Amino acid sequence: MLPALRTFEAVARHSSVTRAAQELSVTPGAVSQQIKQLERTLRTELFVRQHRGLSLTDAGTMLAKRLSLSFEEIERAVLDVAGDPGARRLRLKTTPSFAIRWLVPRLGLFYERHPEFEIEVATYPRQEDALVEELDFVVRHGRGDWGDAQADHLFDDALVPVCSPDLARKLDSVASLAQLNLLHSMMRNDAWERWFAQAGMPDLRPARSTRLANAAVTYQAAINGLGVALAQIAYVEDDLASGRLVMPFEQVMRTGEGYWLAFAKRKANHPSIELFRAWIREVTSEVDAQVAAAIRTANERQHAGGESG
Repeated sequence: MLPALRTFEAVARHSSVTRAAQELSVTPGAVSQQIKQLERTLRTELFVRQHRGLSLTDAGTMLAKRLSLSFEEIERAVLDVAGDPGARRLRLKTTPSFAIRWLVPRLGLFYERHPEFEIEVATYPRQEDALVEELDFVVRHGRGDWGDAQADHLFDDALVPVCSPDLARKLDSVASLAQLNLLHSMMRNDAWERWFAQAGMPDLRPARSTRLANAAVTYQAAINGLGVALAQIAYVEDDLASGRLVMPFEQVMRTGEGYWLAFAKRKANHPSIELFRAWIREVTSEVDAQVAAAIRTANERQHAGGESG
């Protein structure tokens, strides 16, 4: 009966036969057969079959809760005795921009302390497609209030216009942005509209716009002089410090949202999960100070350039 109970717990957790089958590396038909056999054995229905999927009966809800705790205890006992064969490997999914612009440049610091680890960083096109139960971590954007996961705060949104030094010389006011090409990340289609609204010019429309796949591509286009991008300061602090990008205006947009390191609640006490969480907390504890320093340095550089001109 144990395999059938394991199958039931997976289906109950995912509310999906297909996803449970993927996790267990079996066919959906095999999963359905196990559930039917379990219901016959227990002489009770565990799921209500609906047009759009499955929902647990009262009996199914009670069994799922107890099984989840039981399997977690079994897993911990096995790890205590034999160790975790996957303890030196962590799998993460995030947006392409977060991976390219923030995480990957810092992973070298993690490897310096933990060279025995293997990190797998993948990206997702849509946040809802990255399931915490199938990975060790998922980096999510939002307010941190997800029912399916526990989440550690990384940093908040802080968005500013950035462009090449040559383009910045053509800007003397927010209104002058309408004369230049504005670069849009397709991951944040309304970002410029929200920034203009906070800057007090909600009706401003640019003469030309270019839409690019994600923020990382957008920032590179700005460095190349293609136009003005709206950038997450945490992603471009090195470019601001070096002068590759400048901030023509000091208006910083705060959205109330941010980036979070999400993971399955049942994994919170796994040693490898705890270790990576502790490291990333240490790294992100300095983000606010780094963002403030990047703004200060960019403004000082801009003002010095204006005086010399």
